[in-house]
Amino acid sequence: MHGQSQEHTVSDEIRDSGIVGIGRVRWGTHVCQFYQSKQDLIDILVPYFKAGLEANEFCMWIISEPLVTAEALEAMRQAVVDFDDYLQRGQMEVIPDSEWYLPDGTFRGDRVLEAWIARLEQALARGYAGLRMTGDMFWVDKDRWQQFIEYEARVNEVIGQYRMLAVCTCCLDGCDGNTVIDVVKNHQYALVLQDGRWDMIESETHRQARDALLRSQQTIAEQRNQLANILNSMADCIYIVNRRYEIEFVNLAMATEFGAPEGRKCYQYLDDRDDVCPWCKNDTVFSEGKTVSWEWTSEKTGKTYDLVDVPFKNADGSVSKLEVFRDITGRKKVEQALRESERDLNHAQAVANIGSWRLNVHGNRLLWSDETYRVFGVPVGTPMTYEAFLCSVHPDDREYVDRKWAAALRGEPYDIEHRIVVGNEIRWVQERAELEFDAQGTVAGGFGTVQDITRRKRMENELRVKDYAIESAITGIAITDLDGYVTDVNPACLIMWDYERDDQIVGSHATSFFVDPDLAGEALREILEKGAWQGEARARRPDGSRFDVEISGNLVTDADGKPICMMASFVDITERKKLERVRDDFIGLVSHELRTPMTVISGSLSTLLTEWDRLSRDDIHQLMNDALAESQSLAHLVENLLELSRIRSQRLTLYSESIDIRRLVEETIDKIERHVTSHRFVNSVPDGLPATKADPLRAERILYNLLDNAAKYSPEGSQIEVSARAESERLVIGVSDQGKGLSPDEQSRVFSSFQRLGDSRTALTGGAGLGLTVCQRLVEAHGGEIWVESEEGKGSTFFFTLPYDGWYRVEQSSHGSTT
Repeated sequence: MHGQSQEHTVSDEIRDSGIVGIGRVRWGTHVCQFYQSKQDLIDILVPYFKAGLEANEFCMWIISEPLVTAEALEAMRQAVVDFDDYLQRGQMEVIPDSEWYLPDGTFRGDRVLEAWIARLEQALARGYAGLRMTGDMFWVDKDRWQQFIEYEARVNEVIGQYRMLAVCTCCLDGCDGNTVIDVVKNHQYALVLQDGRWDMIESETHRQARDALLRSQQTIAEQRNQLANILNSMADCIYIVNRRYEIEFVNLAMATEFGAPEGRKCYQYLDDRDDVCPWCKNDTVFSEGKTVSWEWTSEKTGKTYDLVDVPFKNADGSVSKLEVFRDITGRKKVEQALRESERDLNHAQAVANIGSWRLNVHGNRLLWSDETYRVFGVPVGTPMTYEAFLCSVHPDDREYVDRKWAAALRGEPYDIEHRIVVGNEIRWVQERAELEFDAQGTVAGGFGTVQDITRRKRMENELRVKDYAIESAITGIAITDLDGYVTDVNPACLIMWDYERDDQIVGSHATSFFVDPDLAGEALREILEKGAWQGEARARRPDGSRFDVEISGNLVTDADGKPICMMASFVDITERKKLERVRDDFIGLVSHELRTPMTVISGSLSTLLTEWDRLSRDDIHQLMNDALAESQSLAHLVENLLELSRIRSQRLTLYSESIDIRRLVEETIDKIERHVTSHRFVNSVPDGLPATKADPLRAERILYNLLDNAAKYSPEGSQIEVSARAESERLVIGVSDQGKGLSPDEQSRVFSSFQRLGDSRTALTGGAGLGLTVCQRLVEAHGGEIWVESEEGKGSTFFFTLPYDGWYRVEQSSHGSTT
């Protein structure tokens, strides 16, 4: 609500309220209507909104019981010609109270007030003159009453600053005396239906202001009445007139100013009229016996006079009127100038959100401007002292403020920022002061300013948070000007491009950091033209190395939509790209490895079905062996894939049994010899080794994969040997082949997924490159380890261990994780 622009604020413009008994009002008027029936509501609100629609105002009717939306709309249609046209172009909204006041089931006055102001800003932006609204209190229960009354007080305080008119409606059936008082005091006027007509009740605040003015006028009248005894000695013009408007006396000053009466009646003498002046106060003075003070400007003299009409009794008991004229033309000009000056000052302070104050040290009196009262949330005119000011300061800041003020009294500068408490709100203010010293060097007074910087503080905090978020982000972020030159980067961006300092990047054109500058330039142009660009690019580091980045660029604009700069975020996707390539290769590889046995199986079975009668027993036996061998190969591949999937999804469950390692080796060799007949498999495991606990199916799979791998990379007819030995806490099992051996680089990669060794061997051997990876994961799941020892030209030995003293069981938890 702070810092509102001038076009949102109120003016002296008069609006037709449409309400009988109120008539024309200024923006900022806040009225309450007490009603007893739906018809009472319609009688007031329909003319009220009709006048608003016809005056190009945006209208909002927050509907509550006893009315419903359909009834309200029908009543408007009956009263307003072409009402549906207003609805269609969105000049009026009818909203249920639950949606407006209780959108989430709770009432927050600050949220509702900000929503009113937001609707006003939208209305002004659409060209409407202002906002005319109404809301009913029917929904307010006892628990929310105090909160709602505080909200109404805030509305009454704030609405006067905006181009708004508000009518709040309250059902009398649910009101007691305290409720009525609460409602009336928070509104300028209240309307009550009495004896078939609407009566207007003025609030106590307005009544007190009026009474104060009347008391002031009575004081002035009494002072002038005392001076009436020395009529001719006064410089003021004075004359006496009776009930018949006949002039009985004029003093010298009067005769000098207006001339001699010459028997003329007062309206002839003063205004050259043939009948009684319509502004004449005689009826009030003679009939009611009241003293009247008023102002009058004479067409004859062109001067403005302060008039006091006083009734008094003559010696004969008749009543005459004594009227004193005091020339206030000069004063009126000064007052007008002062009012204009004060209005300009108050307006300037409101626009700048800066209040002023003056302190009388000896009298401990603070004089605040209207804006200072508004900043501190104190009613204008409330007597203020330093102690009263200090009570408004946030408790945690009072000692600091008091200490700074004490230092200022010793001559130190007073320019501080601190918090204040305004109701339930905490605001930030900046205060500056210049103190005045007398001849003895003692502080006599001071003048200062106070500025509400709450919004600035919030923005500073938001900027600090955003700066921290950018600085700490693992995503690279860069900002460029509208020409594409880098103005700022975060640490993650420096790391990504391998720079140590931002000044090595700042000032360079964004396209210079990419392999394809044309693509980068096109991205910049699209950001400027369309506001955003997303895509991938190849980036270049100072050392010439390249990496892949995913880019999301956006155009940054100010509050008016004007472009300020461009911002882009970068994610290094080099590894992702590698994985994508590996994935694609894997898909192709697995597809091939799946398709090859399926082709053999399908071909063998097809031949058996179509050529059975013409095939020899040996041919049939061979075809069936081929289909069986390929199906076993296919099953082996699928099982490896499934095992890897279980391991990676943490759904692997191992079941332990006591295993004789020599027997396990014999059974595994027996199985692989059915599939691989081109090699000699030798079991060199000695008898008497301790038994180990392992999952028999997984232990067999480890050994089978190692034997299968050795067969693929060993010459046909060569020997593959399985050995084992006991160590202090584990069994060590080895599978040795007579292949070409592995280089150090190949040894470092051999257990990675989808790895098939290079050179010509790759073309001669099948497999998806999963066997050794599955071995490694299954061995580790048992609490063992796996490694390879190899020398190029001399074959390789793959070792793995299984513990026999201590067991690592992997059980499936409720979350699918392993332990």
